[in-house]
Amino acid sequence: MTANIPPTHRDLTPALAEFATLLKRRLERSIPTNEDTVRYTFYYALIKVLKITPEDIMVEPPHEKIARARLDLKTFGIEYSFEFKYENIQLPTKDESTSGQLPMRMFSDVFRLATLRGKEPVFIYLTARWGKNYLRNPKWKLVEVFDLPIGNSLSIGERYLKARPHILTRDIGNITPCTIESIYSCCLPNEHALRVYRVAGSDAAAES
Repeated sequence: MTANIPPTHRDLTPALAEFATLLKRRLERSIPTNEDTVRYTFYYALIKVLKITPEDIMVEPPHEKIARARLDLKTFGIEYSFEFKYENIQLPTKDESTSGQLPMRMFSDVFRLATLRGKEPVFIYLTARWGKNYLRNPKWKLVEVFDLPIGNSLSIGERYLKARPHILTRDIGNITPCTIESIYSCCLPNEHALRVYRVAGSDAAAES
């Protein structure tokens, strides 16, 4: 079963398209980029396109459900919560004990968002060539996450992760059953790829 994901308070697509345009400009010029610059680029696109004001944004707010945890971004008025992940460092994958580090980091952010019922959680994922190739490798059985068609949903829970034994679930923390919906996807320069998912906690995903 798939969770009912509430409609967005305001369509994010125009802001995400602007975000992608700004990233394209940066990456095609080979400007040094890290996760902080990715986040700040998104803040600019959000303010520019959705016409919200700086006081509508809170950076690294406390997580409402998880003690001592923080989110990357929260907006007021349109009530979005965001987590970002930029994978641009190659990790060893020949060793089974380290091959699950990339999806572990991804799912940790997703599950952190899944506890925020009714807060329009959104996961923004940017990866360079190595991460893209890793997630598309049939061996890891994660292509359905990475290449989830826009508008389609996928339920993720403990059973889903157990079917991928290279992911060390003990290092993820609390596994919150959820459904992810692909809301934006594009290719970017220097073999980068951008994926954006809406996240909704769902008891039904526990069996997935």
